[in-house]
Amino acid sequence: MMTIAKNSVVVLDYELKVDGQVVDSSAGHEPLAFIHGTGALIPGFSSALDGLKSGDKKSFVVSPEDGYGILDQEALRKYDINDFPGDVDLTPGAQLFFETEDQMEIPCFIKEVNGNEVTIDFNHPLAGKELHFNVEIREVRPATEEEKAHGHVHGAHGHHH
Repeated sequence: MMTIAKNSVVVLDYELKVDGQVVDSSAGHEPLAFIHGTGALIPGFSSALDGLKSGDKKSFVVSPEDGYGILDQEALRKYDINDFPGDVDLTPGAQLFFETEDQMEIPCFIKEVNGNEVTIDFNHPLAGKELHFNVEIREVRPATEEEKAHGHVHGAHGHHH
């Protein structure tokens, strides 16, 4: 039976808890399918799967350093409320997208509104958090040359062309 290693296709069910609350899960959805070792997933999740095989179940914790990073105080920026169009939702927790000079969209969140000052958080929402995962491996197989060339899984649980 094949074990998870670089360039193997992995299909799994997962549950992610942060601070005791389920924040993401494949329950009721398609399982997660990916090519292992391509850098598409956070490092701590990927390394925790090394050597597992179809049918294996595992619970593990990913530290902020191996997940979405530590909270970067420099990623908190303050703006004047008048810098935002009137129809923008400035409720704390609301997601916005800032456009860079080269037309890239950067997601961010409203941290707080204090008078005319709006604090925007450019950290990932899970930065600074321990990530508690439960996974069950459904399938492990070698990636086809086409899947490796395209960088994603084709077929039943992957991308269809």
